[in-house]
Amino acid sequence: MKDLEKDLMRFCEQVLYKLTNFEELEYLHWVSSGYGDGFVYCFECCDKEVEKVNKELIAKGEIVIDEDGDICAGDGAFVDGGWSGIEEDGCAFCEGCNKRLEVSLTQYGVESEVDHFIEYFFDDKNEVTEITNDQMIELHGIFECCGYNDFDKKYERDLLRLAKIVLSILGESMGVESRFELLDL
Repeated sequence: MKDLEKDLMRFCEQVLYKLTNFEELEYLHWVSSGYGDGFVYCFECCDKEVEKVNKELIAKGEIVIDEDGDICAGDGAFVDGGWSGIEEDGCAFCEGCNKRLEVSLTQYGVESEVDHFIEYFFDDKNEVTEITNDQMIELHGIFECCGYNDFDKKYERDLLRLAKIVLSILGESMGVESRFELLDL
């Protein structure tokens, strides 16, 4: 991929970063190793799941509680995760409440999301004139992660095509002043 093409994708990622509301994102959590069911959660739902798992383990006699009713150190399930940079093959949502969770996409995840958006933007039934915040979060994830992977020529072309489409749609939906503000001009 040429430097100018890489710059275009970085520019698209920066534009999406400035326009996207990331406040709704929460880090990925899961029930600690050995007790979990493989699902991912927001912190609140994971905490509830841990409590449920520990009650079941206490009832089965598999973990010990002390005289205060607390689980002995090292026993039982606990909330794990809660940091950024966890890689997934696609977007992640809390198993409990369906809240969107923050993930970094693997190469396969980027390719899958690119396929999805290329199909979506070029579906004859869709006349896309606006990109929602959820879509911007997903698109930002694509362009944020695409610099860390080596894609074959098909995906390089599709990534460039997608960047041009996204910038075109975003540009048409903004006034001239907004565009200059976005570019810090």
